[in-house]
Amino acid sequence: MKKLILSKTLLFIFILVFINLFISGFGSENTLIGVTVITAMLMLLERDLTISPIKNMLKFIFINVLLGILAFLSVQNIFLGILCNFLAIFIVGYIFSYDLRSPLYVAFGLQYLFMVSTPVTIDQLPMRMIALISGAVIIIVAQLIVNKNKLEKSSNKLLSSISNDILKKVELIKNNDFNLTNIDSKIDTSIKTLKKILYDNRKEDFFITPKGVSILNILFNFERISILLNNYKNNNDLVNEDSLDKMYIELKKLNLYISENSIENPISYDNLDCINLYEFYDSIESIYDSFQDYRQNEIKMNLEDKLDVPKEFKKLSVYKRNFNTNSARFTYAFKVGLGIAIAGFIKDFFHLSEGRWIMFTVFALIQPYSEMCITKSKKRIVGTIVGCFIVFILFSIFKEKSIRGIIIILAGYTSSYTKDYRDLMICNTISAIGAICAFGPPQIFILNRFLFVILGVFIALIINKLILPYDAKNGYKSLINMYKEVISEMSLEIQLCVKDQSNLHKVKNLVLISTLIEDKIISMQDLVKDSNHSNLLRDKKIMMSNMYSLYLKLKSTKDKYDVESVITNPENAITLEKAKDMIIDNINSSNDKDNKIVYKNLLYILENNENTKSYA
Repeated sequence: MKKLILSKTLLFIFILVFINLFISGFGSENTLIGVTVITAMLMLLERDLTISPIKNMLKFIFINVLLGILAFLSVQNIFLGILCNFLAIFIVGYIFSYDLRSPLYVAFGLQYLFMVSTPVTIDQLPMRMIALISGAVIIIVAQLIVNKNKLEKSSNKLLSSISNDILKKVELIKNNDFNLTNIDSKIDTSIKTLKKILYDNRKEDFFITPKGVSILNILFNFERISILLNNYKNNNDLVNEDSLDKMYIELKKLNLYISENSIENPISYDNLDCINLYEFYDSIESIYDSFQDYRQNEIKMNLEDKLDVPKEFKKLSVYKRNFNTNSARFTYAFKVGLGIAIAGFIKDFFHLSEGRWIMFTVFALIQPYSEMCITKSKKRIVGTIVGCFIVFILFSIFKEKSIRGIIIILAGYTSSYTKDYRDLMICNTISAIGAICAFGPPQIFILNRFLFVILGVFIALIINKLILPYDAKNGYKSLINMYKEVISEMSLEIQLCVKDQSNLHKVKNLVLISTLIEDKIISMQDLVKDSNHSNLLRDKKIMMSNMYSLYLKLKSTKDKYDVESVITNPENAITLEKAKDMIIDNINSSNDKDNKIVYKNLLYILENNENTKSYA
């Protein structure tokens, strides 16, 4: 608790100092620009943008300048304002919302609304542009300070943690303790965290760096071992004490290697009594090989880095693909743009001095999924009422400017601890009303705040209900279809691999994307409440693991296997059961570990192909 309070306090002080320095450099008319710059900076630190710092800085400069120009034009004419407000917020909503990652539109959308709320004259416009350009530069400088070598720093810690947790998982199974929920959650969280960093660390949003490739292979094999251990948990006939002892010994050796870079005995495949052990030893061996590559100071780039980025991975193609009314990205951007255009028109037409509160409410409440809009609307109304009541009581008691200032600062500080949107609104309401009535009675501003929030809620709910409605079920279905497409693309790459025509970087991107889809599906459970999602994710996750394992084996072996009928059309094999029998015979009769693993992967894919296709 002490660490939390200390970190929150230091961060709050840093924010206050930054805003005051920003005001000193760019003038009080750009105060709110400083607020949004620090907001965007802190929000973006969750992502590593240092792989292409110049490119990202130019992108942010372009966006900021564009928003600055549109904000300036919007206040020149009420009807021009409708167009500019719609375009600005549509662009922000469309560019900075993502199918699989958390959105970034809040900071940039608020920046535009703040500029509209605090317009500048033509003489002040150059300084505002300089402030906006400087804000983009500050964001990237912060990235270079905090996130430089983030992949390496994070991987060293997390890979060691994953290895230790998998060792603990073996210990639990050995002790017949099959309550693995907590340890599995910890392993999955660590793996997903590193995969997200890898996803952000791609060159041209596609090519994975050599160190990134090594880390991804390590993560894949750790995940593979964790899945194998679940076989021991879920199948009593597979629970073999001797096998678990062997796993435990090898994992302890691996832990020592990770922490001290020392290895005792080479891995031996002698006297292995089940296919799971073959896969386990193969994964351990791959982890050692990948760690050796990872620890090299210089690694030559793969030949695939010279390839062009596939069309479907290019930003322009992604934007075109989502530019339709079936896309959550498009529907959200259109609705929030329309809502701000309407709110801005009402503010300007009736000359409402605090009409920006309508715009802020609309921007906050219109969400990609309609359920989120309804939930946030209720919490915003409750939070506003409570906040107004607190302001009325406190400002009726304390009339001194200094004490009211302290109340406003405390409200801002307290907001950093809030987790529920209702509580955040209570703090924001106190700050918003307090800031404009520090010298006078708060009653009129309290009434305005309440009425404008109610009007904003009404606009948001009407637009959310009538204009391009898009609920969580649509988003959930889109994610399932996306996962099916990823599996289909992986199938295609396996077939191309047999012909030596596959794209290794595309395959690795598909692996990363599948993890992001899984994470997004899990995050939507409170909205969708699909009781089958755990089985769905488990089946698809194991399917992807087997397909990627199969791909890597086909990539590294000279032997070619007839995988096309199994991967794409198992019903076209002589018979399904005959194909399975043939694969099982090959597993039992082969003395080559790679053959055993390839056929094991094929068997799983064959058995689960129809199940995977059946999910809606």
